[in-house]
Amino acid sequence: LKWIKTIAAFANGAGGRLGIGVSNQREIIDISKETDIFELKDKISDTISQLCTPQLMYDIYQESVKNKVLIVVEVFPGNDTSYFIKSFGKENGTFIRLDATTRNADITTIDELELRGKRRYYDELPFTELDVTENDIATLCNEFSKRAKHESYDKPFIGTDFHLVKFSDLFTLDEEKGKISFTKEKMILMDDSNPETQENKTLEAELKNTDWYMLDSFWGTSEERKLIEFIRSHESNLEEKYDSFQLLRNEEVYKIFDFDTGRGFQPDFLLLLHGKKDSKNAYYQVFIEPKGKHLAGEDKNR
Repeated sequence: LKWIKTIAAFANGAGGRLGIGVSNQREIIDISKETDIFELKDKISDTISQLCTPQLMYDIYQESVKNKVLIVVEVFPGNDTSYFIKSFGKENGTFIRLDATTRNADITTIDELELRGKRRYYDELPFTELDVTENDIATLCNEFSKRAKHESYDKPFIGTDFHLVKFSDLFTLDEEKGKISFTKEKMILMDDSNPETQENKTLEAELKNTDWYMLDSFWGTSEERKLIEFIRSHESNLEEKYDSFQLLRNEEVYKIFDFDTGRGFQPDFLLLLHGKKDSKNAYYQVFIEPKGKHLAGEDKNR
């Protein structure tokens, strides 16, 4: 049950990824030679569902590292803490991560997790032993009123100076390939030690043969690769509705600014759409930030 304790601990914390197919000596074992991968993934999912409560949010997928296959269980931070192992009970079955180890949570930590799951915190709990007078309430309201007057800003978001830059200054066109690349200072560097490298390299090679992906390189997370797959599966729909479409990857190269507040943000992708004959002058820019389901609804700008 050691690995299931780690799964529960990930959900109680900031999430995490557990690799199945790595020996105690941290060597990758090619589990695909002796194991039915799909059956193993089903067994892992069933085990998590049967042993842990409340229901966890996770994703199970396979990674190829140095031509060897391992299974990755990616656990997302939970919103319904505390998560614990049913057979142990909440007091003995709640685990947390401390550095690189999995430990039992003490009573105080469990209480904090329970409050977090209810969207409450210690400083929000009522303190019944404190006597509050009408004069205390009036003084507090007066103090809040004073602070509110001092905290009205014309530009609440103040960052670096805004400079108008043309995309042509950020990218270099390779006319022979028909693709653009980042300037030398902003090149995407492949990290060969990263388990996702092979998947990104494979996808990059495939994208070089498309007309709609504008860059000659690609590096991304599993969510960003899924976005590419989504667009590929809807390519005919886009071609039917638009005269042309292009997808531009952003590796912190350019920033989009909100002129009302001065706030800047860097979308992961920019989808450019050009209308057909009846709307030839219509151009659309769609800013895209692929995120996991666990973040759905948490950022109103994404």
